[in-house]
Amino acid sequence: MQNTKILFDEEDRKLWTSIDTWNTLSESIRKKTEISVLELGCGSGRWMLDFCKCVPNTKKVHVTVSDININAVEYACELLHKSYNKRIKSINGIVSNMFNNIPKQKFDVIFFNPPQTPSLFTHYKSGGRLGTKYFYLFLDSVKPYLFIESLVLFMCIEFSKGSQFMAKHGTCIRLSSINRVYNSEYYDKLVPSWNCYIESIMSNLKRKPIYKQIIYKFIFDL
Repeated sequence: MQNTKILFDEEDRKLWTSIDTWNTLSESIRKKTEISVLELGCGSGRWMLDFCKCVPNTKKVHVTVSDININAVEYACELLHKSYNKRIKSINGIVSNMFNNIPKQKFDVIFFNPPQTPSLFTHYKSGGRLGTKYFYLFLDSVKPYLFIESLVLFMCIEFSKGSQFMAKHGTCIRLSSINRVYNSEYYDKLVPSWNCYIESIMSNLKRKPIYKQIIYKFIFDL
C-alpha cells in the first residue's frame, strides 16, 4: 500500500457499533450460511469490519469494498485481512466510482456513505449543488445488485438533503444517530473548505458547533 495516511475518526465507530446490524437483516438472509456485503465509499473500511464482527461465528461473509480512492481500497483490504476475522471468507477490493466497476451480482447488504457536501461550499468530493448527486447515482444503479430482501444502510449528516432525496423514492428508517462536535482542525485535514460549510450553517441556525450523523435503513417503494 502506498504511504498515504487514511484519516479515521473514532466517533464514526461509535455510530456504526451502536446498531445491531445483523438483527436488522431479514430472516431469510440471516438463515443463509454465506452472505455477500458491499460497501460503496468504504474509506477506512471500519464500517465493514464492525459489521463482520457482529455476524454469528457459524456464518461466512464475502466482502466487497469499493472507493474511488485506490489508497482507501488498499487500506480497507489490509485492515480486513489483519483483523483475522474467521467469519470473512473472501475480500474483494475494487477501485470504482459508484457502481462503474462493480461486477453484476446481487448483495445481501449494501453500505453507502457518499460525499454529500454541496458544491457551493467545496470542490473536494462534492456532492453536487444540493449534496444529493451521489444519492441520485446510487438509486439510479443499485436495483440490479439487490435481492428483494436485501438491506441498504446509508449514512447522512443532518445538514445534507440526502435523506430527504432518498425518502422521495422509498422509506427511510432512522436507526441510529450520534452528536458530533465540530472539530475545525480535523475537518481542515479531511475535507478542504468543509469548515465554511459547517460554520455558515451553524451561524445561520445560531447553534453550537454540534451536528448529527445519522444511519438510515432504506426500503424501496414498490
